[in-house]
Order: sequence, then C-alpha cells, then structure tokens
Amino acid sequence: MGRNALIRPALTDEVVAALEPKGVRSRVGDGDCQGLFLEVTPAGAKIWMVVGRDQMGSHRNLRLGRFPEMTVEAARASAVAATLVLGWGQTPDPVVKLQGKISRSQAMLAALQAQLDTLKSGSKS
Repeated sequence: MGRNALIRPALTDEVVAALEPKGVRSRVGDGDCQGLFLEVTPAGAKIWMVVGRDQMGSHRNLRLGRFPEMTVEAARASAVAATLVLGWGQTPDPVVKLQGKISRSQAMLAALQAQLDTLKSGSKS
C-alpha cells in the first residue's frame, strides 16, 4: 500500500442510508470492492458507480443503479461483473442493466411480501 493510500471501510446498507447530501456531488468508496463508489448528489440521490479500465487502458465510469433499489451487496456483484466484462473488451451495459432490473424486482418482491404479511396479521385479529 502506498504512502498516500486511503483505508476505506466496507460500506453497509445502514451506512449508505445515513449519508446526507452536501452542497456538491460527493463520492464514498467501498473498502470491500475495488473501484466501487457511491455518488451522493446535492438533491440526495445515491447512485452506485464503478470505475474500471477497458482493454485499451482507458478509464470508464459506469453507472450501476440507485440506492436503495440496489443494495450494497447487489452493487458489489454488479461492479465485479461489469469490470470483468469491460476487461474482456465488451460493453458491460447490458449486464449492468439486467442486474439493476433484478435488484429492483427483488426489492419490489420484498416490499410486497411485507405488505402481504401485514395484511395477513391484520386479518387474524
């Protein structure tokens, strides 16, 4: 590790949810996944991004999805997949979009299940 290297803690869903917007865009890196970071906009949007290199060595910033629709674990999985595909010389956009749809579908399913559980417990009284 270089002299100026930063030690970043691993992000959790709780830490990300607690992040507050500042007057400018800010980025918070994840200590568990190289290249993964969360961009927090002044309006409060939290956007998962990954930086990687293509086969030509050029940097590419890729948007993965938004928190909370995409959890920390889902963002890590998407970041790994995107950097692998990018390294193979392919565009990772279809992979990232598919994983984002899966993540949103899982979040919607969890919300519907919670609603169903609430309805079931209310009808038992």
